[in-house]
Amino acid sequence: MNIAKMIYDSLQKEQGHPEVLLEDLIRTNCGYRHYLHLSGATMSKPTKPRELLVREIALRVRLLIGRYLKGCYGDIYNPGSYVMHGGITTLIDGTLGDLLVDIQVLSNTEYTKGRAPRRAVLSAATKAFWDGKKAALLICINRDSQEWDFYNVEGDLEKATYFVREDADYVSRLVAGDAKPMSLASASTCRICPFFKSCSMEPSEDPPIYTVQGLNVTPAMLTRTQMESYLWSLNDLPNNRTKKVIHPSSFSTSKCDRQIAYDLMGLDQHESINPRLRRIFDTGHCVHDVVQLALEEALDDFEAEVLVHHPELRILGHCDGRSGKVGFEFKSIGSKGYASLKKVKGEHEKQGTTYGVILLLDTLYYVYINKETGEIASYEVPIDRRVWHKLAARASNIAKTVEMGSLPPQVDRDYICRSCKYAWNCKPELGTTSTPEERRTFA
Repeated sequence: MNIAKMIYDSLQKEQGHPEVLLEDLIRTNCGYRHYLHLSGATMSKPTKPRELLVREIALRVRLLIGRYLKGCYGDIYNPGSYVMHGGITTLIDGTLGDLLVDIQVLSNTEYTKGRAPRRAVLSAATKAFWDGKKAALLICINRDSQEWDFYNVEGDLEKATYFVREDADYVSRLVAGDAKPMSLASASTCRICPFFKSCSMEPSEDPPIYTVQGLNVTPAMLTRTQMESYLWSLNDLPNNRTKKVIHPSSFSTSKCDRQIAYDLMGLDQHESINPRLRRIFDTGHCVHDVVQLALEEALDDFEAEVLVHHPELRILGHCDGRSGKVGFEFKSIGSKGYASLKKVKGEHEKQGTTYGVILLLDTLYYVYINKETGEIASYEVPIDRRVWHKLAARASNIAKTVEMGSLPPQVDRDYICRSCKYAWNCKPELGTTSTPEERRTFA
């Protein structure tokens, strides 16, 4: 079963009518190229399927950041929508008071901390002008690491975005048949154009160059601080996760039996998830949503978020997907982690094995999605009963210990205890960091 091909093929089927986003126009400012795209011309270099995956994930991340803004600012923030300017599709993320909000999900190459890319600045400025706003709030987020930066974009929006708007208008007139076809690209751009074989135009000797002259771009430190504070405040909300059970996700990663025992007891959790880590978690959910929808299209019997319950061992969780006797676990991963990936990670196999045995599956696919590139690696692993016996024995011992009114031994390891959500009650003796030898022995 070629999981990557199924996901990519589903995304290509869902593409629908060709569209050109404003960001596409700014990135490659040849109006005739975009006209060819809109007219359905044959591409000599079709869009790579993984680029479609990256694009779809980015759209969901933009919606995610929009939800953060709504939670932080309430009615002051209003979500936006798609707006057409002739043949150009413009995604308005929202407005924050008198500011237009533009969220740009950038690659590692595009994202530079503390400096807004020219393309992103022009996108925000053009949308602000079209929407009748005098300034924009630009939010840049690194799709690989989930780092982010906030900028105020203001100045002479009309003058700074003139050439972008002229080219957008040119594309619209071409689509309507009211403009004379001509190339706006240099020879070097033409050589790598996916419509090179379909284009009869000669390269331009003087292609337009977009600049950000006239725009003032400054860090929006107050907005960033308010957003970071909002994400920190989410730690104070009640945890709606089911209590008094063993969750396979934490059971497979935690080396502390006492922590699992506290889960079984339903003890209050005092978590402190920092804003960036929360964005990483939430981006993972975005990736899951995209992949699950793609496999629902590819497999008639695919089920997402399948309930997994073993009453005797008090195990309760959800498997990411199932199709017949085959299960799926999806893991979003950064580019560095993906590059070093050789096989299924041990904690993931423990989690998947737990799902597989309880759901009576034969095999499980572990699917790793590179957030930066859209590459997919999948590993088919038969359910290993030997792994399950160890997991079941551990779960049983913890459950029996709790039933007897006792607790497993305290671990007292800094690298485990400092981030534990139950440290407030367990009160481990911290301060002496364990040595690498101790960590290896314990692991």
